[in-house]
Amino acid sequence: MAVAMMNAARKGRPTISTADKRSEVVKFRASPDEQTAIEGRAAEAKLTVSEYCRAASLGLPIIVHRDATPMEVIAQLRRIGNNLNQVLREARFNNFPPPVADHAEETMRDLSAYLRKLLYAP
Repeated sequence: MAVAMMNAARKGRPTISTADKRSEVVKFRASPDEQTAIEGRAAEAKLTVSEYCRAASLGLPIIVHRDATPMEVIAQLRRIGNNLNQVLREARFNNFPPPVADHAEETMRDLSAYLRKLLYAP
C-alpha cells in the first residue's frame, strides 16, 4: 500500500507505453539546399525538422501558417469582391448583356475561391 501511495505522489512526464515509444532513428542524406528547404518548411509549419519529416513521410497533413499575406491586402480583395457583387446585381436588374454579367460572376467566383484558399487552406 505504501508503494501505491508513493507512485500516486510522483509527478512529471507520464510514462509512454513501449508500443508508442520512438526509439528508432531514421537518417537520410540531403544537399545543403535541400536541408535549408526542409528547415524552412518545418519552420513555416511551426514544427521541428523531425516532426516535419515524420509527418511528410507518413503522408500526414502539414499545416503551414501563412503569415505572409498582409491583412490590408485581404481587406482590399474583399472590397473588390463587394464591388463586383454590386456590378453583378446591377447587371441582373438592368438587363446588361449576358457576357458582362457572366464575366462579373466568374470573376467574383474566382476571387471568392482565392480568398478561401488564402485564409483557410492548410
